[in-house]
Amino acid sequence: MLWKNGTWKKMVRPVTMLLIMITLFTYVSFSWMRREWTPTIEQTGITIATSGSLVFQMGEGSEYTDGKTINEIVNLKDFYLIPVSNCTGETDDFFKLEQTTPGQEMYVYLDKSDYGGKPLEMGKNNGYLEFKFQLHAPDGESGTRYIYLHEDSKIENAQGTTGDPASCVRVSISQGTQSAKIFRQDATKGHTGITNEKNGDNYAADGLHYYIPGTYDTTKDEGEKQTEVVVNGVKKALEVSTVAVHDFDEYSGKTDGKYDPAKAMFQMTAGLDAANPTVEITVRVWIEGTDPNCESSISNGQINLLIKFASFTSAQLQNQ
Repeated sequence: MLWKNGTWKKMVRPVTMLLIMITLFTYVSFSWMRREWTPTIEQTGITIATSGSLVFQMGEGSEYTDGKTINEIVNLKDFYLIPVSNCTGETDDFFKLEQTTPGQEMYVYLDKSDYGGKPLEMGKNNGYLEFKFQLHAPDGESGTRYIYLHEDSKIENAQGTTGDPASCVRVSISQGTQSAKIFRQDATKGHTGITNEKNGDNYAADGLHYYIPGTYDTTKDEGEKQTEVVVNGVKKALEVSTVAVHDFDEYSGKTDGKYDPAKAMFQMTAGLDAANPTVEITVRVWIEGTDPNCESSISNGQINLLIKFASFTSAQLQNQ
């Protein structure tokens, strides 16, 4: 593993659909533990866009828009993804592996207060994506709007890619204060991340050395990896799975070709005068360092990530 080895306005009535699409085409070339490589993923096209009766807003006071690139969102010409770890997909549970003196590498908790309480900035500075936006449906059919993941959504390896970098990609999506849902290429493989357990107010894994002290051999550049952490005096697993993991199909919005509210991610209400005319969505994208495939063989691979949010209305549900 690299923890050890070092690299998305056309309106058609009466059918109204909203789309938000995040498209990620990246070349994977990064290092987790191998110090002679430069950690980098070069992206060539991440976009977010809308159609139907939807517009979105990236922040309070910003313009309403139907399209924006990830470069504009993070305000960087080039962006680099570096493996990090998160067991829940939540903003407050990210860890990085700090590369210091060989054999002295340690897990470091990422605290958003160190970045002025701005998760987007924390992500930019530590090699993953986190951003928020609001969906607005100011026109279109009144009533409840059910938002789901369009069938085009995918995480896959690009043609010709060696290794399996797509299997290391994690996407978490949350709406408002709801808990984040983690998505990956194959949900049956589950998800692990560095534990978010605490000793009092402090994260137990923060500052824990990657190698058990005294086991690192400088001549062989290897040592015995930590697998446990002490939580309030009790030894517990360092890498844990604390949430369910999902395929995009689980929130496809349809069952047997018909709209199904049970397969929607969340709801909003259409129209400017609606009680809840917007929803706030947070998206996070990272390379999970604890994934077994996060190793040197995926270096220079290419992945395609496409996320589409679509919707159907209560009227469409009744008329189908």
